[in-house]
Amino acid sequence: MFVKIISMAKGILFRVLKSVYGFQHWHLSPLESRPYAMDIIEFLNSRKTKKSVFEIGCGLGEIISSIDAVQRKGFDVDESVVAAAQFLFFWNDVEFRTGSFNEIVGHEVDYMILVNFTHDIHPSDLKRLLKTLTSRNLVDHLIVDEVGMVGYAFHHDFNNIVPNDYSLSKIFPASYAYERKVKIYSRNVE
Repeated sequence: MFVKIISMAKGILFRVLKSVYGFQHWHLSPLESRPYAMDIIEFLNSRKTKKSVFEIGCGLGEIISSIDAVQRKGFDVDESVVAAAQFLFFWNDVEFRTGSFNEIVGHEVDYMILVNFTHDIHPSDLKRLLKTLTSRNLVDHLIVDEVGMVGYAFHHDFNNIVPNDYSLSKIFPASYAYERKVKIYSRNVE
């Protein structure tokens, strides 16, 4: 019951922020209504060895702001949603930036979160973007999601998209809406 009340209150707050900042409607769903996001947060916060966590497609920043890490950065291509995230989490030490794959250069990242937005990117483009991202940065783990239901432009098989120097290390066991699967790929250490 308490979670439902919080989710409803956030929904109201997010609609007010949308009217002020003008971001797209798909950013309105609160964290509590996305079990896969809650499971990602729980998983990452249970990890002891993480200094930096980045999120591409962070939207209002609820996932990245809930992660316990020394360095946290959230990127989104929508300037208005980045401004709203900066306002919403002004007290938090998350760095929000307008940008995406190409703006991240020269970082050591323990976990790179890429969920709930890649389904609009053609597989060959996504493969190229991930290759560029991982060649310009030292990224230990990629957290991605695959969907199986109609309603998304692309239904990726990340086994064929992530760079060859990454291997599947975890699939979250939960069943999520839209046949969503959360997967973690880890960089192969030589």
